[in-house]
Amino acid sequence: MDDQPVASGGNADQHQEWPNWVDQCTIGQALRRTARNWPDQTAAVFTQPAWRCTWSELDRQVDQLARALLGWGFEPGEHFGVWATN
Repeated sequence: MDDQPVASGGNADQHQEWPNWVDQCTIGQALRRTARNWPDQTAAVFTQPAWRCTWSELDRQVDQLARALLGWGFEPGEHFGVWATN
């Protein structure tokens, strides 16, 4: 398996194909692997309000949300939706 980031900067249309290893992973596994390989690289940036996080911070926050969902009675593998504005 190639150890390449799940995504990199720039326009997503510029990427001809994603790294092959992503096809063999769940979203959570891909995030965990990316966080392990590039823990201090920027994962997300928002301007309003100003916020940014690294891959390791994003991975940690996703784990916190997953634990909260389990605590609220969600079961592993159960689906849920998020309604959000742009």
